[in-house]
Amino acid sequence: MKVWMKVSQGIKPIPNKEKNMQNKSITELKDIHKGEDIWVIGAGPSMNFVDPSFFENKICISVNQMYEKFPCEYVVGRDFHSKARWAPTIEDLRDRDDIKLLYSELDTGHRRERNMDWGWMSYSDNFYEFQSGEDHNLDNVGTDRMACIRTTLNTCLNIAAYMGAKNIMICGKDEGAIDGKLYVDDYTKKGWHDSEAWGEIKRWLAQTEHTTKKMKDKLIEVYGCNVHSLNPFINYKLEGHEYRPTTKDNKLK
Repeated sequence: MKVWMKVSQGIKPIPNKEKNMQNKSITELKDIHKGEDIWVIGAGPSMNFVDPSFFENKICISVNQMYEKFPCEYVVGRDFHSKARWAPTIEDLRDRDDIKLLYSELDTGHRRERNMDWGWMSYSDNFYEFQSGEDHNLDNVGTDRMACIRTTLNTCLNIAAYMGAKNIMICGKDEGAIDGKLYVDDYTKKGWHDSEAWGEIKRWLAQTEHTTKKMKDKLIEVYGCNVHSLNPFINYKLEGHEYRPTTKDNKLK
């Protein structure tokens, strides 16, 4: 069983000299991995069947906190209004030089609140801000603005193509439950979701499939890259494990 890396629960105050500083722009990372393979690591339950060592020496982008379980060079986040979820991550990443945090200027990518206006956000040489636009809008694909449609994983795919990836590999985009689990083990930590939210999460997962397909098609059209998905099993019978897709009416088939 894989073990999550512990992060600090105490948040350091931001030094006064940093309050007026700006983080870097994602434009500095354009075509930084031209012609290479990039792996986007999502939080679906299929990731329980992938050994972290598989991703060693690969270019990996973490969807939110997946870097705590798998080795990643980049972390992408958008929903910084959740302090319980993001403040420990910010504290963990701000002084590390092995991981870059890429975050949207606006909360969730399109709300009015600026992520850097949250009091616990901070300056770091390894933090990169990106501009986005309206939700469900793919017009930003191919520009210096990132598309934020429905799920952070979709934004990660846009970023991977922007970085110049020839092949983008999606991991943990399951759109359902495996053996009754909607997420990789221990991903939804205390304070992220309460039990009443699970119905909405199932409905949300069912709605993300078509947006990811739209993103895939757009990236192929604009960047000419390949977009594929990792299956950790030998075939789609899942070696005896049970898969149940989510539905828009808040159920598992």
